Amino acid sequence: IVEILVSSGKQIEAVNFSHAFGLVDKFPPVPLLKTYLKDAKKTSQGKSGISEVI
Repeated sequence: IVEILVSSGKQIEAVNFSHAFGLVDKFPPVPLLKTYLKDAKKTSQGKSGISEVI
């Protein structure tokens, strides 16, 4: 289920699920959260048009 959440862009939910069921060794939260932040940054830059400036 964690893999499905990650592949559908729901990293925060994946972190919550992995923590609730003791799967943090298999699905560590830090890489999931870094992916979430990277995706959020891409999305925000694409919508605002500032990606060309940066």
